[in-house]
Amino acid sequence: PIPCVPWQSQPWLSLSYAIKAKSQFKQRSTASNVEIHIPVPPDADTPAFKASIGTVTYAPEKDVLIWTIKQFPGAKEFMMRAHFGLPSIGGELDDRSDTRA
Repeated sequence: PIPCVPWQSQPWLSLSYAIKAKSQFKQRSTASNVEIHIPVPPDADTPAFKASIGTVTYAPEKDVLIWTIKQFPGAKEFMMRAHFGLPSIGGELDDRSDTRA
């Protein structure tokens, strides 16, 4: 398992992930077709990704982010960053501020 800790830069508007994947096998070995699945909130939208290797896709029907790495060499580490908007939380806060006025 790969530890994953989401970071909220503006808790009511967005959610950001910084994922580090590190191979813990010998340098001469290579893992093929690696898929890393990262759960995201069901209301996440407007995804933006940046990965040092591989491709990143968002599967909203599964509420998951999928980072695919074709060849993952041993004794290496790679980074992926993702950013999502959270409209329902932002909407809830907007509604609360309207009722206080």
